[in-house]
Amino acid sequence: MEFADETKKELRDLGHAAAVEILSAVEKKLTIDSEGYGDPLRKDLQGYFKLPVGQWRVVYHVHNDLVRVLVLALGKRAEGDRENIYSQITGEDLDTRRQRLEEKLEIDRDAPAPAPSEPERLKRRSGPRKKKKRS
Repeated sequence: MEFADETKKELRDLGHAAAVEILSAVEKKLTIDSEGYGDPLRKDLQGYFKLPVGQWRVVYHVHNDLVRVLVLALGKRAEGDRENIYSQITGEDLDTRRQRLEEKLEIDRDAPAPAPSEPERLKRRSGPRKKKKRS
């Protein structure tokens, strides 16, 4: 899960309670099933998803089949309001944020997602390791 610099600033500006609520939802939902919990956006925001969190909307992009989720924007959704998140951003804005974040993370947009190594796959399934008893 990666956050664009602009999104980090937007998160700080929301205040502690809203930030905690949003981060908790992002962590619980998007790390499990980023496309299943989010709704695809349409028109000039096609290719992006939204995650509703109370009155807030988190706009994100899934890179390489759920390997990396890029959180690109967040804000309120208020019908007819100038502060509406969808009125504030365009697909071009999100494309720019995504491109900068991908460059910062050195992501090749056209490269296939790397397959996890065998030990890494096993670690994910096995859960926390038990401590060995010392004799």
